[in-house]
Amino acid sequence: MGPVCGNDMTFRTQLRVPMVAVEPSMWSEERKTIFEPSEEEISLTSGTPLETHSIMRPSAPISAWSSEDVSSYLTYIGFDDVIAISIIANEIDGPTLLSLKESDLLALDIKILGRMKRLWKAIETLQTEASIENESKRPLRRISSYGPSGGHEKWLMRWQNQIEGKMLGEAQLKAERSDTTSSLSWRRGNKEALSKLVCSFIYAMVASFMTCLTMTLVHERVPDRDKYPPLPDLFLDNIQHIPWAFAVVEWIIVGLSAVFILLVFFHKHRLIILRRFFAIAGTVFLLRCVTMYITSLSVPGVHLQCDVKQFDTAEEKLKRTLEIMSGLALSINGVKTCGDYMFSGHTIITTLLNFFIIEYSPRNWKGVEMLGWAANLLGMFFILAAHEHYSIDVCIAFFISSRFFLSYHSLANVMSLSSKYAVPVSRSALHFPFFNYFEEFTDGIVPNEYGLPWPLSFEKHKTA
Repeated sequence: MGPVCGNDMTFRTQLRVPMVAVEPSMWSEERKTIFEPSEEEISLTSGTPLETHSIMRPSAPISAWSSEDVSSYLTYIGFDDVIAISIIANEIDGPTLLSLKESDLLALDIKILGRMKRLWKAIETLQTEASIENESKRPLRRISSYGPSGGHEKWLMRWQNQIEGKMLGEAQLKAERSDTTSSLSWRRGNKEALSKLVCSFIYAMVASFMTCLTMTLVHERVPDRDKYPPLPDLFLDNIQHIPWAFAVVEWIIVGLSAVFILLVFFHKHRLIILRRFFAIAGTVFLLRCVTMYITSLSVPGVHLQCDVKQFDTAEEKLKRTLEIMSGLALSINGVKTCGDYMFSGHTIITTLLNFFIIEYSPRNWKGVEMLGWAANLLGMFFILAAHEHYSIDVCIAFFISSRFFLSYHSLANVMSLSSKYAVPVSRSALHFPFFNYFEEFTDGIVPNEYGLPWPLSFEKHKTA
């Protein structure tokens, strides 16, 4: 017998009367005990009509449901009034429902195991639905032309919540924190971020040293240009050599670097940006070490004076490596190298600087994006116009740098989604150990927010 619907509907205990043609006076005491409602149930249902709640799903969000809404919904999906009454009696409203665990249902004193399991399945479905609903309400912003992404105002608070073992998608993560807790989270998060920034910087310096050492070694193996003339190249064969073009490329790099430093200075998440820059640049340059050393190409231009230099001792090799490193491998600083062709280091730097500036600059600054791409493309053109690299060097350098940047950020963004869709930590740690270490406790999706490079709390303590 289903629930009765009417204008004035009450939750009442249903009497499951057996189809036996006997008078109620002939029922045994045992039967009366089974089918008659208890005094507690009678007291709960006597004259308390739920005039505003019909038996249907409430339209309000689950987190805003009252205990009557929860009771009405459970009746709507087929549970009897005994469970509905118990929900009201235990004051299980929406927020309470979302925090329930299966063991909590024991307090409802449900005697039938199957009924309790079905009730928990329904509650679990509501909890999942509420989690998805909360995730869908998170503010999304388009941080670049590479794809949409969103962010939270305080990624450090999310970092603390991960430490405490809470899911990223839970509604409880949006609960307000006290000023003391937020301050503690900021200090803990910045300490962790600063240590990882130092590690990424050391990683980039090691990669830079290895690159300069490889440039020293390949200079000893550069082919004799009299025996091995420049290889046929579609671009170089049709563009006349421009002597000043390579200097222009390096000044473009200086300009992009200045813009990037200024952007990092005012960005609130500067530690994350610098860490990612060092990690990505270091990895790409380590790959360049391999490609430079395994294959020695002939010089791309007849104007290049690339006589073979022999560095007989380890001390001489180290001295030459430090010379290249201190001059940032730039010709405007007096550094001249040969044999380091596959692939172009200048293209790597211009491409990465361009992508980082576009990614972390304000979305409405379209001019910055246009200037970044113009500088990137002009830099690649002038590298070829200077006949300092083959076309394949520049193309491969751009492809590897841009794809690595996009892959790194895409994987970081995936980690910010709910755990259902995120990359498992064990798999990420196995295949990408450096990435897993650098991005373990960050959202991955970094909102473009700007401010001074010191916290307001520092100013408060300073003036106190």
